[in-house]
Amino acid sequence: IPPRLGISYPMRENSVLHFVYGHFYQRPSWTKMFGLPFVNYTTSWDSVLNPYAKQTTYMDEWQGYYGNPELGYERTIQYELGLDYNIADIIKLDLTGYYKDASGEANVITGNYAATYQATHALMMSNTGYSDVRGIETKMDSRLNGMFNFGLSHEIYWSFAGQVGFSRLYEPGSASLDVPKGLRQERGAWNNYQRIKGWLSLSTDKDEGPEIAGIRPLSDMGIYVNMWWRQGDQFTYHGPGDQSTEPNNMRWFNYYQID
Repeated sequence: IPPRLGISYPMRENSVLHFVYGHFYQRPSWTKMFGLPFVNYTTSWDSVLNPYAKQTTYMDEWQGYYGNPELGYERTIQYELGLDYNIADIIKLDLTGYYKDASGEANVITGNYAATYQATHALMMSNTGYSDVRGIETKMDSRLNGMFNFGLSHEIYWSFAGQVGFSRLYEPGSASLDVPKGLRQERGAWNNYQRIKGWLSLSTDKDEGPEIAGIRPLSDMGIYVNMWWRQGDQFTYHGPGDQSTEPNNMRWFNYYQID
């Protein structure tokens, strides 16, 4: 049973201090547990992605990893401390700091080799990844009595991730020794990522809204728009002639979505 605890304390009439602690468990995806890497040899593009078509199919190491049905649940321990403030019953402000400690993440791939034939190998997933995330989120949501309401949030967080386990495992009877991955971590700056979310809603009751030629076109209607934006992932690249060693000196393009 994952323990969870939430406490809120009214500091003043319009402000509340809140604290949350909890353990969260998540099953890895079915692909990570039961997936099969395959490649089809066919001249028909209609069946190239169908493993059940009448064609030659091979389990191929270069097409991905084998699922591991013995994967356990991924665990995250989360702490939150924040302050909610009500402004004239119109705007709600929320400032929250959080910390997430994740372990048992199913994101580590190990090569499995036979005892004698080692020209090819099978890749398989294991629960030996971990990560650490710390961040601050600021949110503002409106509480208007009219047709319009909106919300906006900004989040800045820093994280690092790592993995332990083996990069190579050999079948019993092999003369080779298992090769450990060692302890590896990838760290970024405190402002490694920033994320912005927003929403806008328009809702009207029956017989509400402007009237045009005896008709209220906006009567009994609801429109909701949601958007988010996130900075791209950082990575390290130093071109020919670049003698610097600064990590995470480049960043991929940003992501955004509007619904």
